[in-house]
Amino acid sequence: MRLAAKSWRSTATKPHSAETFKRLSLEHLDGLYNFALHQTSDSATAEELVVKTYVRARSRFEQLPEGANFKLWIFKILRNAVMRRRKSGWSHRVASETNDALAGLPERQRLALVLFAVEDFTCRDIADILDSQPPNVAVWLDTARRRLGFHHRHQLSQEA
Repeated sequence: MRLAAKSWRSTATKPHSAETFKRLSLEHLDGLYNFALHQTSDSATAEELVVKTYVRARSRFEQLPEGANFKLWIFKILRNAVMRRRKSGWSHRVASETNDALAGLPERQRLALVLFAVEDFTCRDIADILDSQPPNVAVWLDTARRRLGFHHRHQLSQEA
């Protein structure tokens, strides 16, 4: 949280200005898209969800407390958008192009691993995004890493 607060104080703009929102949100565009893609396995759906995330985030940006972790906040909005989309009848599909080992992980393990390894979130942040507890996230990460490690060793031994 300190980093977000420090970056706001170092700008000449107001903390909740359109310029500040644009700067902060563009920093996370690729990460949000990748996270949405890992959840949907469909680029068009991922793009749609990111757009909805930005619209919702912009409309609520003034309510974000000064010094809050913007990255955590906007990823949480994206996660909620995905959950609303699923509840409305959209089903999760795993694309055949994705890595079979990663796609074979249970959803929470896969999402926790992506948020941890790609987006550098802490277990506490991931727990907040996925509406869980940090010990659960630690277990998901450990299990996912072991499953992926075993899968790759198994693949290598079959190819040799």
